[in-house]
Formats: sequence, C-alpha cells, structure tokens
Amino acid sequence: MEIIAQTPVTNRARINGHFGEWLQGRMGPEGPVVLVSLPCPEFWCEVQARPQHGLGIPPDHPILTKRRVSEILDTLGVSHDLSISISGNIPFGAGLGASTASLVALVKAVADNARSADSISQICLTTEGATDPLMHEDFDSFLWSSREGRVVRHMHTPPTFEVIGGLWGETEKTDPNDTCFPDIGDLIQPWHRAVRAGSLVDVARIASVSARRTTALRGPTDDPTEAIAGEFGALGHIRAHTGSARGLLFEPGTVPPHVIPRLEALGYCHITRFVTEA
Repeated sequence: MEIIAQTPVTNRARINGHFGEWLQGRMGPEGPVVLVSLPCPEFWCEVQARPQHGLGIPPDHPILTKRRVSEILDTLGVSHDLSISISGNIPFGAGLGASTASLVALVKAVADNARSADSISQICLTTEGATDPLMHEDFDSFLWSSREGRVVRHMHTPPTFEVIGGLWGETEKTDPNDTCFPDIGDLIQPWHRAVRAGSLVDVARIASVSARRTTALRGPTDDPTEAIAGEFGALGHIRAHTGSARGLLFEPGTVPPHVIPRLEALGYCHITRFVTEA
C-alpha cells in the first residue's frame, strides 16, 4: 500500500529520561541483556516540529542527525517539510537515556502521538540497535530486553524511594553488541517478590547486588558509590549498566545533611535529588 506523506501541525513532545537501572544484566549466563530502568523526572528531552519548506534540523545533535531524522520520517510516512528544534538537559553517555529520549520525542512530535509504544521501540531499535523503555508508561514495572526492544516480564512498580546521586567516572555509549554483563537470573524472582511486597529494604538490597555485580565485572575498580551509601546509611545504591550514573537509595525524608557536598568532593557531577513514584 502506498504511504502518502502528511505534514503534521506544529507539535512538541517531551520525554523524561531515567537514572540508571534498578537491575541490569543477563537473564542467565547466555540469556539476553535485560534491565529494569529507574525513572527520573529531572532529566528530559523535548522536540518541537513546525511545518516549513524543506527539512531544518540543528547541525550538532549527536543522535538526531539529518540523515537519521530523514530515515525516521520516511519510516513514519511523514513529509520532510519540517523545522525540528531540540532542547533538553540529558548528558549523553551517562546512562540517563539521552539517545532513546531524543528518538522517542522526535517520533511523538512528528507523528502527533499516533504511534504505539511497541512501534516506537522498533524504530529506536532499528536506529541504534538497543533501546531503553522510555516509550512505555510505568517502565519500571517490567523487565525489559534492551537489545530486542520488548517487555520480557511484567512485574510491579518499586516502592517510593528518595534518590540522590550524580555522574561519576567516564561516559560510555551503549554498544548493542556488548553482552559482557553479569548474570542476574537469580535476582529476577526475588525482585518480583520484593516489589510486589513493597519492601524498601529488599528492593534496595537487590538493586545493590545488581549494581555490585556490574561494577565487579565492568569496573571501575575505584567506584566510591557503595562506600558512600554505607557512610550515609542509605538503604542501597544503583548504577547505570553503561554510563556514569550512580545513586543512593533512601527512604523518603531520611536523606542526611551533607550528602551533596560529599558527592561533590568525590567528583560527582550533575548531582540530582528526586523521589520515585510507586
């Protein structure tokens, strides 16, 4: 069937990022790379599309290049007569979902929110070879296969935590061919039980085990996050499976003073503090 390209009305879409993962690793020694992302309202990308003659797009965006945008518009059957503007505050290579947020915001802006989450995930997967689940609502309530762009298992949303953290160490762009991640097959069922029960202690403990395994396998060996979590009495800690996002997990309202100055002194940047939503 012939696709007739249509130019959309002026439209914008804003997509929040995530802050590393609650869980990250392989589902069994030879299984797929899976994860449970941790939503974060503090980081976001917004794309606005306005009708114009020809395709106009900022020249220096690391993900939304003119070639990629053109290919996505062709896939969507949308006219190239658009002016695309991009704004946001997500650092790239940090494990905050910058690439996926950019792609999802673009699709939603130019397709007028008409595309399903599954179809958007396939566009992201085709574009980059791996994708975060940011096109889905409540994406912390399921186990996600990032190299396949699909939900592996539906579970429950984790209970509410207060998270404080930042970026520490080198940036690292996700390589879709990278499968060097720890086996977390034994953590999936305990995680399911912990989130179903709403246990802050158990959720934080399992997230910490997952983060610890990733650090043990992938480094860096001098990552201070777990030690800082112990120093301030956090329930646990999280990290990005690739990238530099690191966070401490607290029961809401229990973050002790001086955490931020301590993190700054240790070289964490883009420090943020937010409350997750159960």
